[in-house]
Amino acid sequence: MDQDHRIIAMDGSPAAKEQKTGVEWYVYHTLRAMNALQPELHVYVYTHQPLSFELQGNWENVVLKRPWYGWKRRWSRALKQLQPDVIWVPGDGLPPSLPKSAKVVATAHDIGWHYVPDTFSANDRRRLERIYRRYVCECDHIMTVSEATRQDVLERFGADPSQVTTVLLGLDNADSRWRERDASDHDVLL
Repeated sequence: MDQDHRIIAMDGSPAAKEQKTGVEWYVYHTLRAMNALQPELHVYVYTHQPLSFELQGNWENVVLKRPWYGWKRRWSRALKQLQPDVIWVPGDGLPPSLPKSAKVVATAHDIGWHYVPDTFSANDRRRLERIYRRYVCECDHIMTVSEATRQDVLERFGADPSQVTTVLLGLDNADSRWRERDASDHDVLL
């Protein structure tokens, strides 16, 4: 299918949360930047509540109402109906079922539960372990936010190296905190 006519479905729910942590901010800023760069794409951004910003062009925010506990199942049903060409999960966890025809991409952020298990409940550790094992089994591609996470996914979960790509986090050059400064003020230059 022509790239301009592909239908992309993404889990935008982390971007819709009112209180954001690292993953939520990643999804929020990535979604906004992608929409600004390619508004002509046909993207359905699924959330549990409306996004706090307007999407441009052919991008649509599809709100699958609360309660939160059934959201992933509702998203599965919506995906089955939409039959997208690509499904992107930038936050955590695939929906319970996926359309067979769709290419599935997920972002793996880290495996902190493995390195500092005392900071996670036993239930969260098991849940995250299942999520990442499922990524390796069911995703056509996995993006990682660092080379260290890529190596973790390869070594701990046995992913094929061609299945995993590091996509480093970027920065917003328009943000005044990152404007050009005297290099002597910094040990590391971005």
